[in-house]
Amino acid sequence: MAQFRSLLRHIGALPISVDPGRVDHAFEPVLWFTQQQQLTEYEAAYLKLALRARASPLATLDNRIKRVKARRQECRSLWLKSNHGNKSAGRSIERRVPRYTLSAESTMTTAVKSVSIQTLVEALRQFPESAFDQTESIRRLLQDTPVSADSLAPYLTWNRQHYTRNLIDRTPLYELMAICWEVGQASSVHNHRDQNCWMAVPLGRLQVENFHLIHQDLQAGRCRLEASNTVEMNISQPCAVDPADPVHRVVNPREFNARAVSLHVYSRPFDICVVYSPEQGTCGEIELHFNTEYGEPK
Repeated sequence: MAQFRSLLRHIGALPISVDPGRVDHAFEPVLWFTQQQQLTEYEAAYLKLALRARASPLATLDNRIKRVKARRQECRSLWLKSNHGNKSAGRSIERRVPRYTLSAESTMTTAVKSVSIQTLVEALRQFPESAFDQTESIRRLLQDTPVSADSLAPYLTWNRQHYTRNLIDRTPLYELMAICWEVGQASSVHNHRDQNCWMAVPLGRLQVENFHLIHQDLQAGRCRLEASNTVEMNISQPCAVDPADPVHRVVNPREFNARAVSLHVYSRPFDICVVYSPEQGTCGEIELHFNTEYGEPK
């Protein structure tokens, strides 16, 4: 499982760009394997072999596509064999979409000029209400306009005991905040009150551990979750939370050995969320608070 989790962290780095329809088709068998989350050692080794196509910095995108396409039929045969040709299994796998929508251009090396946080705020304020009801428009904005960490200085505060939440902008449609993470800090497992969420990391890198909520009884304070996957966020790899399965936690692992800052866009603003303890099977609502608002202590 450790090897498989390691492979999952790299799924967001697949070279999907330029011609999305063609490349998505090429990596379809790879995604089939990962969404099963029950690989044998042989299948995991085979998936790793397929992912080697993106490992060489000298390979062009087209060459990487061709190399994976060459293995496509063998991958499909293995997948069908592992599911005994059951068509319904294929449909169930298709419904289990990745918990997070990662950047489609995460492996492109073309430099993207960073912008100030004020530029991002101005762009967000120009979006119509409909843009906040789906995930792609805002995710694309965060992908194409990474924020300069220097411009965030007035909004950043640090606390060795707990991560800090710092409000940058808030309207009836959305709120934008910066969260500061010391090494080793992590959030609780939580949801977003049925609101959309987008995250970017202008400084450092973070892990998002995703969970599937099987059962929840808030009145009794009981829940049941299962871990799904872990993805990495960094300056070139923002993400949008899957509205259909949004339970997760954010972690700055000790092995990363560096502070991190994440930008969060929530639509619409909310002040209460549900937190979960996967180990204890408990859940409950908590109120959310800011350490600073608009650069001033709360």
